[in-house]
Amino acid sequence: MKKRTLLLTLLLCLFAFTACGKGEDKTTENAKPTAEAGEAELDKDQYYMGHITAEPVTLDAQVGQDSYGKYIIENVYEPLVQIHEVEENKLEIEPAGAESYDVSEDGLVYTFHLRDFEWEDGQPVTAGDYEYGIKRAADPDTAAQASFLLEPIKNFKGVNSGEMAVDELGVKAVDDKTLEITLENPAEYFIKIVPYRVMYPQRKDMVEQYGDTFGSSTDGILSCGPFKVTDWTHNSEVNLVKNDTYWNKDNIKLEKINYRIINDINTSGNAFDVGEIDSMSTSIKEWTDKLDNKEGTHWYPFVRPTLDFMTINTEDKLMSNQKIRQAIQAALDRDGLNKQVYSGVNTDCTGWVPPTINLGKKPYAEQIGIKPLNDLIESIDDPKALFIEGLKELGMDPDPTKVTLEYKVSNTSDLKATNEYIQANLKEALGVNVDIVTLEWPVLSNAMDNGEFQISYSAWSTDYDDPYAMLSMFISDADVIVTNWSDPEYDKLVKEASQTTDLKEAAEKYGQAEKILIDASPVIPIANVTHHKFRYDYLKGLPISELDTTGLRYVYTSGRN
Repeated sequence: MKKRTLLLTLLLCLFAFTACGKGEDKTTENAKPTAEAGEAELDKDQYYMGHITAEPVTLDAQVGQDSYGKYIIENVYEPLVQIHEVEENKLEIEPAGAESYDVSEDGLVYTFHLRDFEWEDGQPVTAGDYEYGIKRAADPDTAAQASFLLEPIKNFKGVNSGEMAVDELGVKAVDDKTLEITLENPAEYFIKIVPYRVMYPQRKDMVEQYGDTFGSSTDGILSCGPFKVTDWTHNSEVNLVKNDTYWNKDNIKLEKINYRIINDINTSGNAFDVGEIDSMSTSIKEWTDKLDNKEGTHWYPFVRPTLDFMTINTEDKLMSNQKIRQAIQAALDRDGLNKQVYSGVNTDCTGWVPPTINLGKKPYAEQIGIKPLNDLIESIDDPKALFIEGLKELGMDPDPTKVTLEYKVSNTSDLKATNEYIQANLKEALGVNVDIVTLEWPVLSNAMDNGEFQISYSAWSTDYDDPYAMLSMFISDADVIVTNWSDPEYDKLVKEASQTTDLKEAAEKYGQAEKILIDASPVIPIANVTHHKFRYDYLKGLPISELDTTGLRYVYTSGRN
């Protein structure tokens, strides 16, 4: 019998490293693999054969934000602290590059105390490397797409806007082993951001040596984490090996890692089926049905803290009209998509924030008291009539059959049925034509960043367990998902909610902000997709939670044929 575990909630339980109150030192033993590692005999040859579904845009820790690069980068760099799934549905903050940290009584100053460890070339990792990495992410010249995550840090807004010097950011290396980070306001969720890649250490000499090409290949990418990159064959594979200079190398079991780049679900499914890769994830029923009965494998269905959505470029003439955007929002048949494409397994999409996200220790969606997406849809009697109203307001021909929407999507094959359903759905509901333009992910990502699209298909997995992680992306100066939409009242509500310690007040303000976002419709939520992770039984310690940041640190094999 195969074990089935449904992860319905990803509640971040912060024990051990963060259990003490403000003003106290937080220290634990060095991070260790889960108990599972000591319960089985290790295979002589320790290697992992995995895959990613698209080419990473970059291996530059500060610049990139896609999940494809994340899988590589989180194995190469050492964050100050990491989030570890110690057992299913239980995550803890653990020490990593920092042995301990303490927080001032007013909650504004975090002081991290680094351990002694090295980069792969033997140079010591210093607090200055972390300071440089964080300040580099905040520097507007870097164009770090996820820099908005640093918003709680003092003077971030002024630095990121170019109004203040980078050195004025509230990050300071007190000495080689002490990093001090000062916040603008107390933010309990800040420690959940620290494991993210915009706060990784970086080697200034390497960045300056390779300039604009840094991260586009393995040149200059030095490891201070458990593994180091040996080669990256673009659109084919990325290879890593164990980093023998890593401070915790005795607890790293894998010697080699291979990530094949496979964007076709049938190719990856067949590769897993014949044992060419050790694990895979899919939401396609054809493959979940087939692999469900495969002996020697383990199946984990789970709801990801992820949202699939359409991004709207509101600077496009047609998409500048709110009625047009709302008509698309209301016309999209999410229930039909779920039943016909996903066999009814997805979670109902009621707004922008995924249902797995908590505010404090309770689900955020239950605390706000509204369902923003449902409320908007119910307020629109006839989406087609609303679409025609929008055309008239723009001075365009009111016949929707003469309108063609350009819909740019990734060439990932498991999205093909989804996009074709949306194409037919909008044709039937609004009368419009939808031209699907399929691009490789790096090309699509670049087009979206530059505003070279009308509508695009995207997915976003939250970086930490708090509604701010999802709602802060649309603050006017965030510039992480390019919609060219902003609203000062939205900005005000999100920032006020993030700064209050009153959870009832936070829920009310976050809910109001989410309603503004959904009513404006610069993004069209599509689905909270239930995914299914499959792995062979010999593969041990592989994280299930999307919020785990340990990569393959604690993975090993036992019983591989």
